[in-house]
Amino acid sequence: MPIVLPPPGPTEAVVSVVAASLNVADARRLRGAATMGGLMSDTDAPQHGMLPLPLPYIAGVDGAGIIESVGDADVARRYNIHVGDRVQFHLDPCRSNGALAEKTVVNLNSCFRLLDSV
Repeated sequence: MPIVLPPPGPTEAVVSVVAASLNVADARRLRGAATMGGLMSDTDAPQHGMLPLPLPYIAGVDGAGIIESVGDADVARRYNIHVGDRVQFHLDPCRSNGALAEKTVVNLNSCFRLLDSV
């Protein structure tokens, strides 16, 4: 089933994913644990969007890729992010569009340009 990405909001960008990893938060979430490293109790997790998993769910909160488009070019410029930039990103684990996909939507607050030497 193809996943349709939501359009990026003004402080978001679409990234074409080149590399992604699984971290402990992904492993816990996929195993069915509600808490992320003990940050909240299992009873608090549902009200914070932690459970149930939104389906279809794509795992991966950490990744790297190339900025394909931005929601608002003026806002992206303030973050020093431009279409074509190579970036590293960290995604909100409560969202369903993870890094283990061809493309994902990232918040510019959690997106960092990679040095040319990396």
